[in-house]
Amino acid sequence: MERNIGFKERRYIEELRILTKATALDCVIDDRFERVIYVIRPGDMGLAIGKKGENIRRLQNVLGKRIEMVEYADTMEAFVANIFKPAE
Repeated sequence: MERNIGFKERRYIEELRILTKATALDCVIDDRFERVIYVIRPGDMGLAIGKKGENIRRLQNVLGKRIEMVEYADTMEAFVANIFKPAE
């Protein structure tokens, strides 16, 4: 399924890249629950989260929203498993 990424999503993805050096493939802005959900490139979750969650806290302060991250996977089954897998 293809989706167009708007200006606001691109801005949030760029903020993540600047602050963490990780690559987000997509993000969902959930205004109802004041959160941003990032889809992170495989292998970049450690960079995105940072030591003891430091990068997530910094990004939350910059954006003023709660941050959630999911690692991308090629198969639907693996991606859904990543959504429900707790951070380690």
